[in-house]
Amino acid sequence: MPAITVRGVTLLPPRDTAPTNFKILVPVMANDLSNAAAAGAAGDVVELRLDALSILDAPNVQNVLCAARAAIGQGVPLLATIRTKKEGGLADLTDAAYGELGTAICHSGLADLLDVEASMAPAVIAAIQQQARESGVKTVFSSHNFAETPPTETMVNTLTDMVRRGADIAKLAVIAPHPGGYRPPAGSHR
Repeated sequence: MPAITVRGVTLLPPRDTAPTNFKILVPVMANDLSNAAAAGAAGDVVELRLDALSILDAPNVQNVLCAARAAIGQGVPLLATIRTKKEGGLADLTDAAYGELGTAICHSGLADLLDVEASMAPAVIAAIQQQARESGVKTVFSSHNFAETPPTETMVNTLTDMVRRGADIAKLAVIAPHPGGYRPPAGSHR
């Protein structure tokens, strides 16, 4: 994966990352933007968790994106995320409704990056990707496993598949197998 620069913030692939160039992503729940300005000042990227909205439709999402952009300023990249219940979030959406919101977010021009759940139907992902490309929005494919930490080979295959399917960034979240956490074997992050 190549480096991605969004609003002057360069996100490097893991193989090129050193301790001096890690980036900080600060999440903000969209139902309470009172800490959005502080998040924009503290982090390199702000993730707006839109699944927290009680009204999850395109007009409301656009209004909240406008307010978030105003709060964090023009220099901070904004990652829009709608995390569905099946991936550990709050949104109870069909794949079609998720796709409509994803394409609307891209079309709005207010988000720089869009989290796309890799478990969505291929046609939904394709529609979101097309609108993202047309709108200059980078896609962050994500997958969440809250039941286990799969074998390293499975995790690497999941991430590789996301990249093969067109993700600009691939993200995998898993549960640590024990309180001591999990350390991937050397070289598995490439």
